[in-house]
Amino acid sequence: ESILNEIWSRYDTANVNGRLDVDFIKNETELKERKTGKTLIYTKGFRASAITKRANLKGPSDIDIALMEEIEDVRDPEKFNTFVDGLRKDGCIIVLLLNMPDTQHFLLKRYFNLMQVEDGYYSATPKDIPGLVCIQTNFTDNPFLPQHIIDNYNGYGTPGHHLYNKHYYLTAIKGYASAGRKGQVHTKIKPIKLADYMALPFKETYGQDFGTAAPAALVGVKFDGNKSY
Repeated sequence: ESILNEIWSRYDTANVNGRLDVDFIKNETELKERKTGKTLIYTKGFRASAITKRANLKGPSDIDIALMEEIEDVRDPEKFNTFVDGLRKDGCIIVLLLNMPDTQHFLLKRYFNLMQVEDGYYSATPKDIPGLVCIQTNFTDNPFLPQHIIDNYNGYGTPGHHLYNKHYYLTAIKGYASAGRKGQVHTKIKPIKLADYMALPFKETYGQDFGTAAPAALVGVKFDGNKSY
């Protein structure tokens, strides 16, 4: 919808004297050709959560350009395949817009080679796949950014700066793929043997993380005052 709003802004500017309304019908979600009634531009919700909604992704066959925004939020490769495989028009172009996802995202595994640049962080290089064109940018490619924004962005990666956040800098600012927040949450952990852990006379609390892109994980924690095991 954010992209459609940009299109409507340009449409309204060009339609200042109503000239475009002679040939087109515009409503909130689509643009139609007035003479034929054919839909020329429309939006379609993609992140359907229920399996029963998967059929909603099928059948947009008469499409010249499919523009998919924030595709890093789509974690289900089957849902992605269902939509893309339904775009059957000869010469159809699919444009994916995304921020860099984590290393477990299916798009990275499918279309990119990863090279480690720091412990747990990787640069992504597009694979040599026929028809694949990749344009990668970060803030240094934008000549119109105000200097205070540039200073803030650099501050995230500068130790001692009041904004310093290395994980955020390497992912959101530099655009590297992360394998996880290495060293970002707990920095003073010491190993303990399983037998020693089991012998601790404290109540154990369990936490479950159900896996989707990665396998599920179960964690057990024992607390003794301000100490956790």
